[in-house]
Amino acid sequence: MNHGVDNYRLSDLLDLTSIQRMTEAHYRAAGMPIGIIDAIDSSILVGAGWQEICTKFHRAHPEALKRCQESDDFIKDRLVQGQACSYKCKNGLWDIGIPIIVAGRHLATMFLGQFFYENEVPDRQFFTEQARRYDFDLEKYLQALDRVPVFSREKVDYIIEYDKALVDFISDLAEHALEKINQGRIIRQSRRKFQAVFNQAFQFLGLLSLDGRLLQANRTALDFCGIREEEEVVGKLFWDTPWWRHSPELQDKLRQGI
Repeated sequence: MNHGVDNYRLSDLLDLTSIQRMTEAHYRAAGMPIGIIDAIDSSILVGAGWQEICTKFHRAHPEALKRCQESDDFIKDRLVQGQACSYKCKNGLWDIGIPIIVAGRHLATMFLGQFFYENEVPDRQFFTEQARRYDFDLEKYLQALDRVPVFSREKVDYIIEYDKALVDFISDLAEHALEKINQGRIIRQSRRKFQAVFNQAFQFLGLLSLDGRLLQANRTALDFCGIREEEEVVGKLFWDTPWWRHSPELQDKLRQGI
């Protein structure tokens, strides 16, 4: 069975509550709408600052949504680790995607977007016609258009560089979490193997604490003294267990030796 990253999603490896706080702080600081989308089923993991022009209009209408999905697919198909992919949606806004790669697998995508560049004056006639085509409330649609953030290309470049580092940080956190999961699995497997060998051995085997208390005894040793349950002797001083009660002399030697 494969126990690598193939069995996990980003939401299995990270506390998304903490990542959500990070995205909210990012939006407050930079003003750039941001979200992280699961690469497997496209579910929204976290997000902040998403614009109403998209959430209440473009993605709420079946035909306009196709353009949004086309933008998503264009970016997804061109994602490269450590790089950002930009695309101007046919609905008129810019989107940027950065892949979150964990142990060589694309688990999620950080999306930045729903903005204009400052040298691109939004064509209100284009958006007016779009509102009519999709039967949007024109006044509310144009009000949502006016709230879309505008950035210089220089600022967007700075934000992208920061977010590429943030994506690397998130990927590292997820990889550390995956390593812990795998280490725990290896430890559990080792324990199961040890217990199988320990309990099936024909020799008397036991584990003692530093002060001489019995921590564990195998089935062979327990059966020899007619002990049904290990709990009957675990925690007792070794020289006070049934194996030695027949000989006070041996008990004393064991007490002194331990």
